Amino acid sequence: MGGGTGSDVGIHPLATRRIVRIENWLEWKRHWLVAGSADELVGLLHVGFSKHPRTFEENVERICFYLDVADGWSGWQGMRQAMALSGAENPPSDEVDRVEVSEKAFRVLAKEVFGDGPGFPRHLLVSNIQLFSKILWFFGRSYNLPSSHAKEHFERSVNEFLVRFIKEIWGTGDEHPYFSMGHITQDAALRKRCFSARPDLVRIIAYLGKLRLLYSESILVDEASLEALAEIVRMFLKKKQKHTLVEAVALGSQAAEVFLLLKARNKGSELGVSLI
Repeated sequence: MGGGTGSDVGIHPLATRRIVRIENWLEWKRHWLVAGSADELVGLLHVGFSKHPRTFEENVERICFYLDVADGWSGWQGMRQAMALSGAENPPSDEVDRVEVSEKAFRVLAKEVFGDGPGFPRHLLVSNIQLFSKILWFFGRSYNLPSSHAKEHFERSVNEFLVRFIKEIWGTGDEHPYFSMGHITQDAALRKRCFSARPDLVRIIAYLGKLRLLYSESILVDEASLEALAEIVRMFLKKKQKHTLVEAVALGSQAAEVFLLLKARNKGSELGVSLI
């Protein structure tokens, strides 16, 4: 009745195991290099942000590494594009396994870096040139952007982050508490970096369906950004085999609508961008 005695159970499975922890990021990388299964890689990614970096540079390196692994996270099509762009031909592992590992890296980033938690100093994503460039590289690849209609919490968190990030780059001021970037207006190099990134951000917010942000009263759209918007409209017209801005608006192009509104608002200014 009711099971056996202690002697029936035998020695506890953990009794003879020497259990150690991965103490830091350098050790974590050593484990990553020798891990042989998707399960091991996913497990390592799960704990990677709990391994405190010894230096600021290691913290930056860790985020960049996770972004590298997450490239192509969205599915087999995204993964194939990521592999092709990296120059890899006929990767040895199964595509499904690669996507699983890549998605895990993205989920961890969504929680640890892009989420609402207090742990990560988000201002580094703007003020640190290496992180700033890496963020633009990663999300500049449209297959890495979550759907604008995302239902998963981690995807929605990233979309919310991107909207805040874009507002910060445009200097609207209402996201300073989120990024702790109140000094952005006093830093000339930082202002220049943010300004030069605007055309890339236009393409990102177009994918997210948030182009109406550009028509906010607090946002001034420069000529390079307007040209990026115009190029989106041109591609839409070419795809639909149409020729005019009015036709594009009638067909539901948000880019065409915002372009038309901006041109009207800036009538008489030096913005000379046209669709021709």
